Parts: sequence; C-alpha cells; structure tokens
Amino acid sequence: MNEIPDLIVAEEFQDERKVPVTIITGMLGSGKTTLLNYILTENHGKRIAVIMNEFAATGDIEKSLTLNDPNGEFEEWLDLQNGCMCCSAKSNAVNAIESLMSRKGKFDYIIIETTGLADPAPICQMLWMDEGMESDIYLDGIVTVVDAANIIRQMNESKLINEATKQIIMADRILLNKIDLTTDSKLEEVENTLLKINPLSEIKKTKYSKYFLYHQSYRIDNIDFILGIKAFSSAEESIKVKLAQVSLKESAHQIKGIKTVMLIDDLVPLKIESVEKFIQKILWEDKIPVMRLKGIVWTDTKNYYSMQGVYETFDIIPFQS
Repeated sequence: MNEIPDLIVAEEFQDERKVPVTIITGMLGSGKTTLLNYILTENHGKRIAVIMNEFAATGDIEKSLTLNDPNGEFEEWLDLQNGCMCCSAKSNAVNAIESLMSRKGKFDYIIIETTGLADPAPICQMLWMDEGMESDIYLDGIVTVVDAANIIRQMNESKLINEATKQIIMADRILLNKIDLTTDSKLEEVENTLLKINPLSEIKKTKYSKYFLYHQSYRIDNIDFILGIKAFSSAEESIKVKLAQVSLKESAHQIKGIKTVMLIDDLVPLKIESVEKFIQKILWEDKIPVMRLKGIVWTDTKNYYSMQGVYETFDIIPFQS
C-alpha cells in the first residue's frame, strides 16, 4: 500500500507566489505621508511591506518607527503592530527589496514610495520584469496622490513637462486628495484636466488620503483601491472598461507639451508582427518620446494581446481572459 504523502500547508504555497509591488508617487504636500501613516498604523488586515524613500522628511513616522541600519544603506525592517513592515531606502530601493525578500512569507504586498520630485518611470522600468527572469516580485501598478488645491499650479511650473505632470501620466490609480480645501467648480476642473492627460486612470476623491465606500456587508477603503491593480498584467480587466468608455472624439488632447492619443479600430484584425514593428519604429527608430503606452490588440488569429509601454520599453503578450 502506497504511503499517503504529507499535506503541504497553505503557507508553503504562499511563499512560492510572486509578490505584487505598488509604486506610490506624488508631489511634496500631496498627502503621501498621511497615506503611508495610515497603512503603517491602522488595523486594515493587510500585510504590507513599505519602502519609504522620503523617510527623513516624514517627521511623525520617523520618530516612532526609525531604527538605523549600521551599513547606512537603508533602515532595518521593522515589524509593526498591525502586521505591516517598513524601512527607509536611503539610496537604492533595490537593496531594500533584496533585504526584504529574505523575509518572504511575512508580507503579501510591497509598496515603494518615491520622492516628491521624482519621475516614477525609471523605477517602473526596473520593476517591470520579464516573467522569464523568474523574479519573486512583479509590478502591480502606479498610484499618484494629487493635491486637488495645488496640482494645476504645479503642472504649470517652469519646465515644459514637469514631474507633477509625469506622475499623472504614469498613474494607473489617482487619489485626488484634499478635496475639502477647494471648491466644487475647481475640483471639476482638476478632474477633467487629469482625465485629459491620462484618460485610462481611475480617480477617487479623498480627504486626508482616505477613501471609503460602504456596501451592505463590507467596506472598501483606499487600501483596496491601491492594491491588486494588475496594471501591467495581461489579465487586467479595467483597461477593457476604460477603452469602452472613452470615445475617439474625447481621446486626443494636448496640454502643455503633452499629447494624449487613443487609437480605436475594432473592425480590422492586425498582424502582431506588424504591430510590433510599428511600435519599434516609433520608439527606437523615430525616437518619439512616448511616456506611457497601454492597449489591447485584436489580431488576425482572432486572439487578443495586451500592450504595455513605458518610454522605450514595451511588451505585447497574449491576453488572459
């Protein structure tokens, strides 16, 4: 009689799963620190590891959570009462991630906070890895926290395309924060401007970086809104919905050096090789600066492909239904 093999507990399977990474960005004063403070202190039931690049500037959090690493590269990982973890990446977030992965199994999500004046694209490109590399992590999405009262002024500052605008372009989700500090008409203007720059982003209005939506039996808060986005996955469903909502008439806008273009043609199936050559020519030969590229391609094989791009990096892979 064959022996019955020992059962493997669920936690052992859990350690084999890839861990999603969310990038949180936003200008100084937008409300990122308030959001991170909520993540690190409230009992929201999520096990989140937070890498904070602006730790030195976040006084209240720093006083209660800091513990210096003798090597000076990043703060030691601290286990917090609500099940989360945090550290401060003083130089390179990669070092903090490498340190973190040695503790795999103690967390289900990773959040990386970028500095307020940072373009999130470089770290996005670094984390957006080919599945063939067998990385333990994958890029889940980019969340931008926006100060509703000041974002228009920030976008109009001297540089043609400044960091505030780049952060909005890169966002998969936007927390339109501090809505209590502006008027309804101003808020509508801000939201319309954000959608002209990034029509595929999803926006939630917040006060103190908190968003709550109550259903009959449960509550969704901003933790659920910023995690599990799967924005760089071929299984993302939200892009289908967004593409269906945006018409061609609404899809072409130009705001201070930024042009948003959407191509919609579901009548003619395309050869995937032709699409790849077209994108390669735009990005690599003509060197047209495309900050963010996202879409779905219907091919002559009757299959759908997911298309993603960040600057000169792009990928086209079969869509997972």
